Amino acid sequence: MFYGTYHHNVDPKGRVAIPSKLRSPLGDMFVVSRPIDKLPCLCIFPMQVWNDLTSRLSTLPLAQARAARRYLYSGAISTVLDSQGRVLVPQNLRDMIGAQIGEKLTLVGADDCIEIWKTSDWEAYDIESHSDDALDIIGAI
Repeated sequence: MFYGTYHHNVDPKGRVAIPSKLRSPLGDMFVVSRPIDKLPCLCIFPMQVWNDLTSRLSTLPLAQARAARRYLYSGAISTVLDSQGRVLVPQNLRDMIGAQIGEKLTLVGADDCIEIWKTSDWEAYDIESHSDDALDIIGAI
């Protein structure tokens, strides 16, 4: 389970430091991908979560799931942390969220994944404006 909010920069080689509290649940290998919703962020999925997601996609009829598979797989890489706890986010994935070298990013724990947001987008997301919906859902469980 991932939780918390952390702020880091993209270094000159396109790497982002993963806070030590988030490293252990990631495991040795993980996937950086587009999100499964329309939010302007990237997601880091532990391999088990990624495999569960792709298994569910594979149960859908090919014609129905082709666009979803294309969207998800074309924007994904499997990777590992380097010796200093950083993940290389390739340029094409940084471009998807508009993140430039030296820019501040916000890492958000989101239960089964870590979201990588451009800090300005995270601040603009305004979590308070979504709190009523979230509280209604939490209250229903």
